[in-house]
Amino acid sequence: MHQSNYAFKRTAGRDFGVSSCVLGPRPLNAALDLMYGIPSDINYSSMIGEFTTQVCVGQFDVQFTLGDFRFIIQSPIDLFKDGTRVGGWDGASWPDTAFYDLMNVAVTSVDLPNDKTIRISFENGLIAELIDNSDKYETMQIIVGKAPGAVYIV
Repeated sequence: MHQSNYAFKRTAGRDFGVSSCVLGPRPLNAALDLMYGIPSDINYSSMIGEFTTQVCVGQFDVQFTLGDFRFIIQSPIDLFKDGTRVGGWDGASWPDTAFYDLMNVAVTSVDLPNDKTIRISFENGLIAELIDNSDKYETMQIIVGKAPGAVYIV
């Protein structure tokens, strides 16, 4: 069941090694009965001007950082340029080579078109859509701030 009132639980977390590409399962410091969709109470604008220098791929997730934001994603990611899908990742295969074009490119805007999608636009025209595709299971973790940071479970 999806709650639309955005009543998110925030908890202090640990550094899960995202920036150092430690791959594999990670314990979380919060256990939630319901998944809540993309949090709307985060100030995503601090990502503007930031860039990533690496995209880490695990068996079941993709991880990257943009400034103080660390993303651990187990759900689909789609990449678009000029309205055309140019790449993506869905967990079933290695990410498309279009992910290389995200590295060292500044974020120009962040948009939440709905409670299931984070749309991140980059200086080179690429748009990454991070998609929450389940109301029942965790699909991503968003860690905001320096370690330990605030952990949002999506």
